[in-house]
Amino acid sequence: MNKRKMLYKLFVTISFVVIQLFCFSYVEAQNNCRTKLLSEMVKAMPSKTNLLKLESGEYEGVFSYKERPLNVIVSEDRTLLHLGYCLFPISMRKEMPSPVYNFLERYALCADLSLPRLKTVEQDMVEKGIIFNYGSFKDLPSIVADPSIVFTFTTLDDKYYNVHWSKDNKLCCSVKFPIDNCLLQGTTLDENEQILVDDLKKIKRSECIIDHKVLKEKLQRIIDSEYYIQPGDSIYMASLNSTQYYKAEDMAYCKLVFSEANPVESFANLLLTNNIANDYEVSIKLQMYDRKVANVTVPLCDLLEYFKRNGCKAYFGLVDKTKDQITALLLLIKKEDGYCHTIRFTFHVGDIGNRNGQINGKMSSFIPISRISNIFGEK
Repeated sequence: MNKRKMLYKLFVTISFVVIQLFCFSYVEAQNNCRTKLLSEMVKAMPSKTNLLKLESGEYEGVFSYKERPLNVIVSEDRTLLHLGYCLFPISMRKEMPSPVYNFLERYALCADLSLPRLKTVEQDMVEKGIIFNYGSFKDLPSIVADPSIVFTFTTLDDKYYNVHWSKDNKLCCSVKFPIDNCLLQGTTLDENEQILVDDLKKIKRSECIIDHKVLKEKLQRIIDSEYYIQPGDSIYMASLNSTQYYKAEDMAYCKLVFSEANPVESFANLLLTNNIANDYEVSIKLQMYDRKVANVTVPLCDLLEYFKRNGCKAYFGLVDKTKDQITALLLLIKKEDGYCHTIRFTFHVGDIGNRNGQINGKMSSFIPISRISNIFGEK
């Protein structure tokens, strides 16, 4: 099958998956909390535990509940990002980042709090696929208090997390749960969408990084050519990849290709590296899960930096090309959280020379990776 037709099929398939997802009503988070669940947790805490007036920072063991230390994380704008039992030290979080920590800490605390519930904690765990093979959430605070306990986690087919606590090679506790963004973040699909829209609307223009240069010896030369590549990996199909394209500048260095003579490679470099100085604005039409549409205009540099900062890996694929226009798919995937975003960009070739202009994008967000993987036969 033609590569462009395959990529178009991927875009259509992803759009179909988005339409099929369940619709949830978004309830705006209150009291300067990132999510509705965090707001409910704060309300259920003792009144003397004032978590909504904290300065930005990570508070490890400063607060407690039922005499058990808590982990609290507050953003630069003083929004509460995380609240849970202190199960993992800040040092471990920084050394080996993972959404596993926040999820387990938050859920363990939620299980103890008097939250508004439509079902018991046990029923909720069954419905969400949280399975303890050994131990329970109630055991975790006492288990992690033992410094000799060894903590490990692995993934199963990129669909589940398997988490273990052991001592002297003997299992103390074991839990398995899906790699599902809503579960890991304690949110709903609509809530995630609204948070994304709000974040994008807050973006302010910043200085774009200057053009990037790389030593020739670190690149692969294209035979009988002045061009070089930095090979990337591909996902789902060979034409959806992260390869970067360079041109020799002098005897030692290469610079990223960005010229009207190579429009496809130029657009790929622009989206994948964010290392080309430019003043492009992106007008994004975001298709929401409740079939609403949000329109956001943001500087391209800041848009790409936002997704990079949030841990997304970018892949570029050409959908269509004419003399004057390029249509491409940018896949932004965050495997450890189990989701991806797609943006179908339309780019005018004539805007390459002056490095400014408007790029239009149509975006679908927080698509479960498991659904896409199943479609393409990945296990």
